[in-house]
Amino acid sequence: MSTEVPMYCCALLGAPESGKTSFAKRHLTGEFVKSYSANKIYQTYLLEFHTSQGDIRYTLWNSNQIDDFDCLHIQCAIIMTDFSCTRTFQRVPVLQTAIHIRYGNIPVALCANKMDLARSNGIAYRLIPDQPKQFEYFEMSVKKNVNCEQPFLWLSRRLLGNDQLEFVAKPAVQPPDIPPAHWKAAFKGLALNQLPPIGDDEW
Repeated sequence: MSTEVPMYCCALLGAPESGKTSFAKRHLTGEFVKSYSANKIYQTYLLEFHTSQGDIRYTLWNSNQIDDFDCLHIQCAIIMTDFSCTRTFQRVPVLQTAIHIRYGNIPVALCANKMDLARSNGIAYRLIPDQPKQFEYFEMSVKKNVNCEQPFLWLSRRLLGNDQLEFVAKPAVQPPDIPPAHWKAAFKGLALNQLPPIGDDEW
């Protein structure tokens, strides 16, 4: 009997060139996208994580504008900024307020990307919201693949209500149950194929 995998709709917002698309593709394929091209429309990605409580899936909606999500049932959000550029933090309060007004008290992860390009100079944005358990700040590097899973791990813990939840490796798929008669026939055929060819003078 199969168990339905929980799926959540997640908004990915933030300043242009903060690494949103690279972040999504890092999770989707493991690759790092070096080139930058501005997104004219929103993009969607289906991500799956394997946890100590079972699988969890996210439909990740990537856009610069929160208005693109008006018809969606957003259940969590990730706001991305550039750790090395202070101006990318300026829109964070506006986005937080808009998310709260439109979608209520959903979990929001603020991610400062490109931590490998600059040292912490006190620019890290830390807002103490009305519901601190629904907001968390992360520093990461998509390029170096540092802390990239932490936002989704935290979101998964909040959404599933389990602070002890961990990401785990996906169990190996068990081989199919093949009848012994099939193997017997296969090995017999293999043995016949390994017999030396009959020479012309042996006929």
